[in-house]
Amino acid sequence: MRTILAHNNLAYHLHLLEDPAAAVHARTGLALARDMGMLALQPYLYSTSGEIALAAGDLDAAEGFFEQGLALAEQTHNLERIAGLTANLGLVARQRGDVTLAIHRLSAAMAKADSLGTQHLAAQIRLWLAPLLPRREATKHLAEARVIAEEGGRRLLLAEIERLETELSTD
Repeated sequence: MRTILAHNNLAYHLHLLEDPAAAVHARTGLALARDMGMLALQPYLYSTSGEIALAAGDLDAAEGFFEQGLALAEQTHNLERIAGLTANLGLVARQRGDVTLAIHRLSAAMAKADSLGTQHLAAQIRLWLAPLLPRREATKHLAEARVIAEEGGRRLLLAEIERLETELSTD
């Protein structure tokens, strides 16, 4: 189990560094999880794999990974991953230009994250959702994200909030 988690964590952090080796570790971790029958770990690996594919612009692969991960998260009742994977599917819809579907998926994910108390995820989803909404709603979501980020001392989220607030004020 530790090896699987190590591959996922390494894949995710390499992805953040834009290192192409990220996909190799995600695939290796996913293969190990499948071989060992570790259903509960697979949603994390599908999520990481989907994020890597999304960053590479491969929307079909990203969507496939996210959908597979979501199905397993629902099967294993992993509510946090259900919220995260639903949000990721919202990002795929956003990339495809389907604003209505993106808003629907991101809003559903936000409600789930709020109900679970997963603060970082709840704030991040608000940041993804805000640019898709009318100014008044976007401002509300950014203010809510700011409260969460300030309470948690989340500097990167605060920087993103400031960037989005500046964009809103210049529109």
